[in-house]
Amino acid sequence: MIPKFDKDDDGILNKTERSAARKHVEEQRSGDGGGDRGQRGGRPPRPDGNRGGRPPIGGDRGGRPDPRGGGGRPAPEPRDFSKAERLEPGNDKDPGTKLYDEGTLRTLFITFKDDEWKEEMEVFYRTDVAVPADLIVDGKLFKDVGLKYRGNSSYFSVSPDLKRSMNLYVDHKHGDQKLLGYKTLNLLNSNSDPTFMREVIYSHVARDYIPAFKGNFVKVVINGESWGIYSHIQQFNKDFLEDNFGTRGGVRWKIGAGGGGRGNLGYPGDLKEDYGGYQLGTEGADDAWKKIAEFTRLLNETPLGELAEKLNGRFDIDSAMWSLALECVFQDEGYFTRGSDYNLYLDPDGRFHLLQHDGNEVMNIPGGPGMPSG
Repeated sequence: MIPKFDKDDDGILNKTERSAARKHVEEQRSGDGGGDRGQRGGRPPRPDGNRGGRPPIGGDRGGRPDPRGGGGRPAPEPRDFSKAERLEPGNDKDPGTKLYDEGTLRTLFITFKDDEWKEEMEVFYRTDVAVPADLIVDGKLFKDVGLKYRGNSSYFSVSPDLKRSMNLYVDHKHGDQKLLGYKTLNLLNSNSDPTFMREVIYSHVARDYIPAFKGNFVKVVINGESWGIYSHIQQFNKDFLEDNFGTRGGVRWKIGAGGGGRGNLGYPGDLKEDYGGYQLGTEGADDAWKKIAEFTRLLNETPLGELAEKLNGRFDIDSAMWSLALECVFQDEGYFTRGSDYNLYLDPDGRFHLLQHDGNEVMNIPGGPGMPSG
């Protein structure tokens, strides 16, 4: 969407440009039910061209959405949020702790620049367009950040006027702008988790065994209205690589849930289209699929007695085994059960790492595609 509507070539869409893009998307969807969603799953580029870089119950705006009508059920009554808690930044000061400190509950004061921010977030879901806002944290102002709705079940199972998961891009307009060292925040609504604790606990335990995301909780205030507590889980981006591998280099892939096994580390062949299940997260690495082809061929066609030796230096076996063990213990619906919903990283030394994607479904009764029936 951005290359098509960014008339002033600054890498982001201003109000006029967003209006044109929004009209285009709405016309496309009304015409054929589809629409131009741009670069699915990606983050919007900054003006310098880099990307930098991941509800029902709980919170002030939580709760399950009412039925939308149909099937003989009555249409939902309008919700009244006039009595929702109102908060202002006040005298918030820096507590002197790190962004993901588990003992700190920060408040993020988000002020959107447009009254139609929810409508824009809805229209631009799964595009490269973020909606601009200002952010105040610990009494400090961060101007021109960008926000997008994110997620699958945490988005589709929640009605538009309720609490949805979001990505917050601190460097949306200003490429060097960071919040306590980080460019992207994942604000998760803990869909289907009434405790709000599962993913943060999972990440806490996982970090003792594998490179895993940091996590804690934040309180979110939008335009002065409290939206309650969000799980705050680290983004799979260059900041994560630097924290865990001491480098910002290498190639990242996300293997999303589903996909028909197209990202299960099987060897499908030597054509680029065979590797469509691996969603590239690193710019300028369009030919990196060839590395996956080489690796999966080695993994699947090497005699079992020779496999450990051949994988030495090519695959972090120990970390992968710990990752699979964590999935089993915590009932995570990831690689072990689905062959999907995980992350893959190729470090600068040519070694692959199988990493966790998320933990929003841990400590739950497993179900859905690819899961055992009982």
